[in-house]
Amino acid sequence: MPGRLDGIDLRGALSRQSRKAGARRRPDRSRRGQVQAFGARPRHGRIPIFRELVDIGGGRILGQHALQFWAPHFPDSETVRALLQSPHAIGSTAFQRLESRFRDWYASTLDLPGAYYLQVVEHLFKENRLATGHFVALGREVDLSELRCPLFLLAAQDDDVVALDQIFATEHLVGCQPYALEKAVAPCGHLGLFMGREILTHIWPDIAGWLSR
Repeated sequence: MPGRLDGIDLRGALSRQSRKAGARRRPDRSRRGQVQAFGARPRHGRIPIFRELVDIGGGRILGQHALQFWAPHFPDSETVRALLQSPHAIGSTAFQRLESRFRDWYASTLDLPGAYYLQVVEHLFKENRLATGHFVALGREVDLSELRCPLFLLAAQDDDVVALDQIFATEHLVGCQPYALEKAVAPCGHLGLFMGREILTHIWPDIAGWLSR
């Protein structure tokens, strides 16, 4: 049955989690220099639905389960065309080939170790440890203020995954000089940053040129 997985109502669970986290999707502007990630307010315990998905996968997050949880319906042709910024008309042979390739990519998922996935959900998103300087990697806490290399922050205007303000709040956490930090907003959504024709043609070459200077 669509929307269910071994007795778990995925759509219902996602709806409940979304309602609980809805007010937490944007950065907390009252705390300068902190990136507030999706569902990042500290709360005790793991989010139950993620734990259940790991248990169903026998200790792994199975990519197909995650896809069914987050995006059970494949985008329609108009959405795909806008995402890819394709010049080809819907129904044309060229667009059909492009959409077919996108469908193959969209359906190709990756299984992840459950312990890793739960750490990402809990430590990075839920407790926001990277932004607050409490995330431990290779035995030491990661201090973003020690990041002093040139940094280009690219945000998507219509990103439904990462808010524009979240991306740009990063500049208050790192230690690079203002002249070594550049920001830009791309006219696309989240996936468009990496797949949009205009973005790949114009914005990424500009970023590469900036980094090479």
